[in-house]
Amino acid sequence: MMASQQITQLLYSILLGISALLSGLGQSQAEYDITSEEPLYTFGDRIEFSATIFPADQIADVLLFIQVADGSDIQVHPVLVDEAGNASLVVDLTEFPINAFSDVEYWYQVYSHSGEPYTSSRYHYNYLDNRYHWKTLDSAPFKIHWYAGDLDFAEQVLDVAGAGLISAQDLLQVFFPDSIDIYVYEHPQAMRDALPETDQDWIAGHADPAQGVVMVSLPAGPEQHLEMERQIPHESMHIAFQSVDQYSEDSKIIKQIAELKYPLKNLLDHAETVSDDPNAQSILKYIRELNSIFNELEAQAGGAEVKNDEPGVISLIGGSDDKMDEENFNILKNKINEVRNFIIDI
Repeated sequence: MMASQQITQLLYSILLGISALLSGLGQSQAEYDITSEEPLYTFGDRIEFSATIFPADQIADVLLFIQVADGSDIQVHPVLVDEAGNASLVVDLTEFPINAFSDVEYWYQVYSHSGEPYTSSRYHYNYLDNRYHWKTLDSAPFKIHWYAGDLDFAEQVLDVAGAGLISAQDLLQVFFPDSIDIYVYEHPQAMRDALPETDQDWIAGHADPAQGVVMVSLPAGPEQHLEMERQIPHESMHIAFQSVDQYSEDSKIIKQIAELKYPLKNLLDHAETVSDDPNAQSILKYIRELNSIFNELEAQAGGAEVKNDEPGVISLIGGSDDKMDEENFNILKNKINEVRNFIIDI
């Protein structure tokens, strides 16, 4: 049902575009005054869009375009407009789901009676999970959002996130984005309900690098702090690594990822010593695959210099550096996502 509606709406848009090309040649573009209201929504159910468009008597058709900022497909919806220029549209979120905390962009396209198109400015709103009354604790780069528990609980979450940040920067020299929003749900199912575009009904945490958002579920109980220490650093690290969306030869982060070749090789050597353990075999498979990708990196020769500054200590300075090209980068990025999903499922 949803696919057929989307096809019909896209076809309608194409037909209007053809009409504009056929009848609008040589004519000046029509101008409209469009005032868009903030969308109103019931989370997980519906969103209502409304606007006023003038001059109303020059309107033949109106389309609304909707796109989530993560680059997903554009939705196209015909809009009802009355004689006074009041435009309205209700989008069924059960048919066109949006994940919580997504930045949503939308714009109108108005067609005159002669088929001329006019495109409005682009508008934005943040699709918050307004089922809960969120409290916020802000300490850059983290913003902790929670609704169950007291301030001490939020400070524990912040401490764990901060400790993970320090550890990542010390050990891996990973650079975090300027801002990461961490939303803490009380129960896993509440978090899963906020992710209708995700069909994995087992997940307890989620990271959206495009939005800079981490979502975790931390039920009260004796294992809450353990889950906190497991989920938050893991999802935050995913944000850090995935913040490199496009390959750049000069990217400092990509160079630092390439340098992880040697710690990974050490990890593989250690894991091979327990390869008979059934519990280690599945993760060992992924470590070997990652190691194979790193082994494909091109070695760049550099001038090596031997130093003997201290008695009995010989240091080798310089030598060859490993260079990650775009193909290796994309292969590694996809494999890391695969391994991450496997680890979450353990």
